[in-house]
Amino acid sequence: MRNTGNDRNGYTTKDVIPRWRFAVTRIRTPGWRRHRAFRQATALILIVLSAVTAVSSTRSSDPWAVTLIRPVTAGTELSIEDLDLVRVPRRLQPDGTLPSVDAGVGRIIVASGNPGQILTTTLLVDPESTARLLGQAEQGSDRGRPTLVPLRLADPAVVPFLIHGDTVTVLAADDGSSVTDTDRGTPGVAPEFRVVAEEARVVLAGTPAGARGQDAATVLLALPEQDARAVAAVSLMYPVTVVLTGSRAVAAE
Repeated sequence: MRNTGNDRNGYTTKDVIPRWRFAVTRIRTPGWRRHRAFRQATALILIVLSAVTAVSSTRSSDPWAVTLIRPVTAGTELSIEDLDLVRVPRRLQPDGTLPSVDAGVGRIIVASGNPGQILTTTLLVDPESTARLLGQAEQGSDRGRPTLVPLRLADPAVVPFLIHGDTVTVLAADDGSSVTDTDRGTPGVAPEFRVVAEEARVVLAGTPAGARGQDAATVLLALPEQDARAVAAVSLMYPVTVVLTGSRAVAAE
């Protein structure tokens, strides 16, 4: 039987060719039909690209890391608006990265940070990091659990020289009434001063932007609970200061 070139709708090959030519001509002709066709094609391309991106991101084997979305200053209590969860190549991930955004919310950052910076446990203050800073277990030592105490120094000029992690000795001026024989025998300490606590660690030095109830002479120290109580009590009655005694002080000699 001879093929007449008819399709299922009864159109012949001669009829189909003019229909394609008409469609091409309609697209090439300026007007709302061409504008609508272009918009539909663009939307379709964007949908395909979005699908490809979503599929490729789910297949990525890079681990997640918590990063900063915006600049933050030292001493800022992090909120969910400050943090983002992104994939970072394993070779670029530092130790101690946070497992989720929730792990960073409500914690205090001890150093200023910039957008895109990866957060680690060493940059944040919590009971675990405080204990690690003191070299103790989180349950504490015979002098009590690791404790944070804010301390206003008599001389604000000392604060800019302190950084997170410094080891310091806390000294207090005294009228002599509470100075013990042990205090008087401390090498390098004048009789009118006494040692209140040793091996204190600096958590935060200075005032974060927008902080309240704190001034530029305030430092935040980590100490065992008994020493922290003694420091807080003495600071209410006498001027206090700190002396840098850790590795940085040795290196500077």
